[in-house]
Amino acid sequence: MTEPIESSTGGRLRRWLALAVAVVGCLFVGDRLNRAWPRAVDVRFDLAPSTQALAVDYVQGGDAIKSARFDVTSGDQASLDHRPKLVPGHYEVQVTSYCDGLAVPSHHWIEVPTQDTIVIDLGPAPTP
Repeated sequence: MTEPIESSTGGRLRRWLALAVAVVGCLFVGDRLNRAWPRAVDVRFDLAPSTQALAVDYVQGGDAIKSARFDVTSGDQASLDHRPKLVPGHYEVQVTSYCDGLAVPSHHWIEVPTQDTIVIDLGPAPTP
């Protein structure tokens, strides 16, 4: 018994379609992974002159995704740089500045990804 001979045109078409489906599938999966992959974000906190410490929470959907605590060793430090890895999206940045014995909360909103350094101004020193 002999097998039917496949036409060369039909075989090439099937191979081309299989390759096209594979490429489209890889592009789709790559796009999904790219959207879910954390990215390093440059955040600069401009500090009040008397800042002694900071507590920072990056909040998305009501949950703290990343948290960081910083001790400011020098009273004349003008800014503090942070580079968290965050998944793309909209975040609320909850900051508590500790200045002269006071805890001063503030809220800021950022969008990830961004090409620029995000600057969060924590303002002048609080008055008791």
